[in-house]
Amino acid sequence: MRLTGDIESARDVVQESWIEILRGLNRLRDDRAFPAWTYRIVTRRCARAIGTLSRARATEQALAAEAEPGAVEISTDASEVERLRAAIRALPPGQRAAIALFHFEELSVAEIAVALDVPAGTVKTRLMYARRKLRAALEGEA
Repeated sequence: MRLTGDIESARDVVQESWIEILRGLNRLRDDRAFPAWTYRIVTRRCARAIGTLSRARATEQALAAEAEPGAVEISTDASEVERLRAAIRALPPGQRAAIALFHFEELSVAEIAVALDVPAGTVKTRLMYARRKLRAALEGEA
């Protein structure tokens, strides 16, 4: 529930995970590995669910923006918005993904870690370096 943010999605993930666990149980060689093995299955299922929710959210936002003919950007200066978009596009893929998921999709660091299949510390580091690069790019152009 903490990762998906939705009780129904969490229930679906648990059900799908148990199906995968039961199907793969005969391949598990070490009984002591069961907790870590099941956790990894659930984590991957959560990542898929978060990705699906993120894509749905992005689609909803895009449709809402198109539906509002007078929609105004955060900044009234279109050149500032375009500079920010260009700076984000220039980031390395991992940093760009972290920035997009954190600031645009409003996911937590833990949710991003699951979605990108990296440790939470890596997400924090990517966010830190991405913000530095964005700040430098935007201040350098000012």
